Amino acid sequence: MALASELADSPPHVTQTTPEGPPNGTTATSIPHWHFAMLNDAIRNTQYRAAIAAAVRANDAVLDIGSGTGLLAMIAADHGACPVISCEAVEHLARAAERIVAINGKSGQVTVLPKHSTDLVLGVDLAEPVDVVLTETVDYDLVGEGILPAVRHARAGLLRPGGTVIPAAARVIAVPVQSESLHQLNHVTTACGYDVSLFNAFANPAPLPVWLDRHDHDFLAAPATAVSFDFQHDDLLPGERSVEVLVTASGVCHGVAFWFELDLDSTHSLSNSPGPPSTHWPQAFCCFTSPLKLTAGDRKRLTGRWTDSTIFFELPSSLNSS
Repeated sequence: MALASELADSPPHVTQTTPEGPPNGTTATSIPHWHFAMLNDAIRNTQYRAAIAAAVRANDAVLDIGSGTGLLAMIAADHGACPVISCEAVEHLARAAERIVAINGKSGQVTVLPKHSTDLVLGVDLAEPVDVVLTETVDYDLVGEGILPAVRHARAGLLRPGGTVIPAAARVIAVPVQSESLHQLNHVTTACGYDVSLFNAFANPAPLPVWLDRHDHDFLAAPATAVSFDFQHDDLLPGERSVEVLVTASGVCHGVAFWFELDLDSTHSLSNSPGPPSTHWPQAFCCFTSPLKLTAGDRKRLTGRWTDSTIFFELPSSLNSS
């Protein structure tokens, strides 16, 4: 309750929206609900805590990208890191994180900066290169929160040579899927007997967040590692990668489902793969505009293309294409 009172006394901060509108005529700020699911994700928290404990040594300088509540920065401080520079691009979140750090007695070790990590300047925001770069700017399709440009920038000028990046690596696992239910999340033909198919011109090509186990679906091939990133060494620039997949079941492919495996280090990892143990991240579904007929025994070239903010998958329309 003390934190809620502090935030209420010093706007602009996190406020609650009422049906009548923002309180006291001020601008209300909404926080995406996934923040709460993330903070209550015991698997995520445990694995990050263990990886930080294994990497951080006394008096290590740490850069935490994406403060949120400042949780990971405080864990680093608990394991001897000092200073810990934690940056948060959303100003009201940065101010909240600063208060949370203070009430947990970590202000002497953790400094929260209300700016994006790619705006940090060595010699201005950081006195010297850090020993550890720590981030959890990861969403359901891995790259949507900007982990690639954030780590790329940090490695180029904010991390000392030989320093540690957490997470260390990631893989994207993809599989062609047959599912009318998933396809209907981004495609329509008729409604109440009317032809509304022209509305498909507005279909969003970006991958959708989905919980696969809530939709009838069939995998038409074995899940395969389609894209991978080494956060310590890869250039992390936009690119593409193709893998050959063997179709194991005949059917109509409505798109590609995918999820990630995140290696925090060589021992500790996280995944949003379907089924238990479950983290707070859903899976992703890349919906095809035109479904493809696949036949068991076909060999298809599955191509993943990524930018700094999204991943897309394609399959060739011709049979046995590679």
